[in-house]
Amino acid sequence: MEQKSKDETIEKLESENQMLKEENSSIESMKKEIEEYKKKEEEYNSKSFFYRLTHKF
Repeated sequence: MEQKSKDETIEKLESENQMLKEENSSIESMKKEIEEYKKKEEEYNSKSFFYRLTHKF
């Protein structure tokens, strides 16, 4: 009986561990997307700045 309880606990913890790994993976991919967006935004802003600077004259 005790062994069965331990096995169930281990299975439950393994499934929770797997879920956490999946969530962590999802969070990492979201972080990468945010970083890419920020880079694109910075690039756009710098191009926009130079465009405005050069086309005023």
